[in-house]
Amino acid sequence: NSSLSDVSLPGVVLKSALPSNKLSVCCMNVQSICARRMTKFDELHSIIRTAKVDVICIVESWLNDKVNDSNVSIDGYSLVRHDRIRKQGGGVLIFINSRIKYRTVEVSCNAVEVDNTEYIFVELVVARSRILLGVFYNPPNISCSELIFDKISTIGVAYDNIILTGDFNTNVLNCSARKVSNFSSVLDSLDLTNAGTEPTYFYSNGASQLDLILTNKPDKLIRFNQVSVPGISNHDLVFASFDYDCTVCEKSVTYRDFKNINPHFVLDQFYDIPWHQFFDSDDPDMLLEFFNNNIKRLYEGSVPLKTFRPKKPYNPWFNAEIQRAIIDRDLMHRMWKRTNQQTDFNVYKRMRNRVTALVKKARKTYFDNLFDSEMTSSQFWNKIKSLGLIKKKNDEACHHSASDINGFFSSNFTHSSSRSRIDDNVRVRSTFAFNEINEIDVVNAIYEIKSNAVGLDEIPIKFIKLILPILLKPITHLFNCIINTSMFPEGWKSSKIIPIKKKSNVDSLSNMRPISISCALSKAFERVMKNQICSYVNRENLLSPYQSGYRSGYSTKTAMLKVIDDIAIALDRGNPVVLILLDYSKAFDTIS
Repeated sequence: NSSLSDVSLPGVVLKSALPSNKLSVCCMNVQSICARRMTKFDELHSIIRTAKVDVICIVESWLNDKVNDSNVSIDGYSLVRHDRIRKQGGGVLIFINSRIKYRTVEVSCNAVEVDNTEYIFVELVVARSRILLGVFYNPPNISCSELIFDKISTIGVAYDNIILTGDFNTNVLNCSARKVSNFSSVLDSLDLTNAGTEPTYFYSNGASQLDLILTNKPDKLIRFNQVSVPGISNHDLVFASFDYDCTVCEKSVTYRDFKNINPHFVLDQFYDIPWHQFFDSDDPDMLLEFFNNNIKRLYEGSVPLKTFRPKKPYNPWFNAEIQRAIIDRDLMHRMWKRTNQQTDFNVYKRMRNRVTALVKKARKTYFDNLFDSEMTSSQFWNKIKSLGLIKKKNDEACHHSASDINGFFSSNFTHSSSRSRIDDNVRVRSTFAFNEINEIDVVNAIYEIKSNAVGLDEIPIKFIKLILPILLKPITHLFNCIINTSMFPEGWKSSKIIPIKKKSNVDSLSNMRPISISCALSKAFERVMKNQICSYVNRENLLSPYQSGYRSGYSTKTAMLKVIDDIAIALDRGNPVVLILLDYSKAFDTIS
């Protein structure tokens, strides 16, 4: 059953017909990709997942700016879309396999008229060949012949290989029509050959050939065919394979397999380390270097490397029952096309509606069970993000070098010439000094670290937690030596810096902010120090009762309540109220 739910009947047809090492292109008019509560997209996703076509061209996507890219994205494919903005309908969409290099050449302008021809031109780079791919949606009663001629005569002159596809709404089987005659004349003048000969659009009174794949290199065409996908559209899915080498190069991920850690190796190697040299020293730099070198060697030797090809799990609600219903529906659709009987069409419609109902029910059940009432806030939002329910900002490429970014970040951390005077006449009962810590303090600090990010020492906190019982004494000794000597190790003064865009424009370095990834033990030591400082400050009652930032039990809500209360009291007393809000630019950069 599980294997059945992973395949699609049209997908199997495509997979068996298209060579995996050659460029494959398919096109379909889907008549709204998000229709029927996304059941159309689910089925299209299943087809693409099964067939692994290189380029999937979609016309009449019916998308608009309310639909996020993440809602219609497919793992392993780049997305190029051009939506109709002034009226419902239309729209062109292209999924391009991520192993193919491409760039967008031109898109149609839809700001002037609604009922104009919509198109996207992209350049594909395959096997050192530059291919111009044009995807068209031409509305009914509109001629696109002149447009095609103009675009290929201008854009196409730079390309030896041209492929055009889409719904041209020109029934090329009706050769006597003037619109078809003009269209065919343009194709002939541009040396474009239509790969298909059969109808692609079916309706109760007949059929038309509207969905085409055109090429100026018919000798490169290996195979062309079409397949019905009645759950998506009355238009057939047309597909072709071209003689351009397109080798499969799937991404692989290498990671440390903690499930198969070798505990005997850990213990044997740990006790072979000359720890007496470590405990005889009180130099923090030497201690840290000794610790990192030996624990890193222990980590790399005991936790094996494993490589796998990641696959994003397919929609879990798309189960075997749904897939069987889809197969039955498709078979009935074929029978109706063959007999053209109304009774067969009625049976097909009932089967089609059953598939839609099954998908809706399965999807609803899945989402009802997806969110647990005991979820933490972070787990809830991570789940929301993974489902693509939060609109992502457009990711723009950063053109700055790493050295330029690093130089900019470093320039921000300068000592201010003007410092505010701090009142040092605060009455305290005792002076502050850091105290030595014990092993319990170390355990608490390490287990407070939730992030698995790895610093420059390349020792993950996960490994430290696994073998913490035998590491407690060395770590405690290291921390206490740092406290007693007041020397912070040089190895912890450097960290990984990841630039994150703060605003949409990444051309300006000022719109980027640094995210620092420190070493795991450095974080633990900082937590120990923070706990001692906070304990002293709270014990001496040095904080204002109205300070809400970075304080346990306080938040923006308590700060807001204080402001609202002050305003309410002033108004009750008949006093005028003026609220002045100040924001320090790069406030953290000024801390020294």
